[in-house]
Parts: sequence; C-alpha cells; structure tokens
Amino acid sequence: MGVGSAWLGAAWPEVLAAQQHAHHTMRAVDVGTPAKNAEFDFILSDAHIVDGTGAPWVAGDLGISGDRIAAIGDLSGASAKKRVDVKGLVVAPGFIDVQGQSEFNVLVDNRAASKIKQGMTTEITGEGTSIAPLNDRLKKQADFYANEDAARESGVTLDWATLDEYFQHFTRTSRRSTWGRLSARAACVTMCWDR
Repeated sequence: MGVGSAWLGAAWPEVLAAQQHAHHTMRAVDVGTPAKNAEFDFILSDAHIVDGTGAPWVAGDLGISGDRIAAIGDLSGASAKKRVDVKGLVVAPGFIDVQGQSEFNVLVDNRAASKIKQGMTTEITGEGTSIAPLNDRLKKQADFYANEDAARESGVTLDWATLDEYFQHFTRTSRRSTWGRLSARAACVTMCWDR
C-alpha cells in the first residue's frame, strides 16, 4: 500500500503498523461480498482505493487478515482488531521502483523508510553499476559507491563477492520490502578485465 510523500500525517504510525504486520506480502484477491460479521486484523476505512491498473480510484474499505487483503468494499458492518480512518487518503498496491539504487543503503539502514513512505514495496536495483559481483579491485576503487572506505564509514562488512553472497548478507537483516537485483554490465566487465 502506498501514496504520496506526506500521505498519512497523524495516522502514519497506525498504517505503518498495519503494513509491518502484513510484512509487504499483501495481495489483492477477488473476495466478492464480505460477510456481514467478518473479523479482520485491520480495516482501513473510507479510502480512495487505486488498483494500479489505470482505472479511476473508488471509495471503499480494505479488510486485512494476516498478510492478505481479505476484502475490499463496504466493511462498515465488519469488525477488526484495529480500524484506521483514512478518509480522503489514497490506498494502493505497493509500487515497484524499477530503477532503484538502494542496494548499499539498505545494508546501512534496513528499514528502507524512504522507499516505504513513498509506497514502494519492491525495488529492482543494479542498473549501471552493481553491488555484486564484487572483487578486490572494485572494493578499493575510490569512485565505486560500495568501496571499502564507504563500507567502513557506514559500518557495513563487505563479506560478499557473488550476487548470491550479497543476498545472503542482505537477508541476515530485517527488511521491509522486496528486492530484485540485476548484475550490472559495468561490474562484470571490470571483473573480466581483472582476469
């Protein structure tokens, strides 16, 4: 779920809690008409719902159970452990940043707050330069953003060489979004030159 940069004001902590509870894996499902006595973990009430297809927003509620959007529609008669009034605010599926560059930053601060607050729950990184594969030459290269000096200053241990080893390092930390990695041509060419 996500919206513009100043999106929820005072309601932000409650919605962030709902998002963390769902742990970024919520998927919209065709649920039909919700039961009148349905029980949800969270209900986001009176939202402007944007589905990501380009269709106009619709007014409604979202019922969240566990890690799923369980119902969309009029949930005024349903109960929930927590109900958040988001009247006039936009609720949308998580957005995908297809040209992100946070693969090093997320190792420094694993909350990825700058992305989450903009509604991005998935990031594809690695265009141009890449954090992996990584060899000794790249680790020492002054203009490479993930060099030994930057890592030391940021408290990051460069303990990977391959993309798989980077993902192992990455998954050792708590994360708030989904990541996909490209292996950038520049890193591969640099490593080939070193052979």
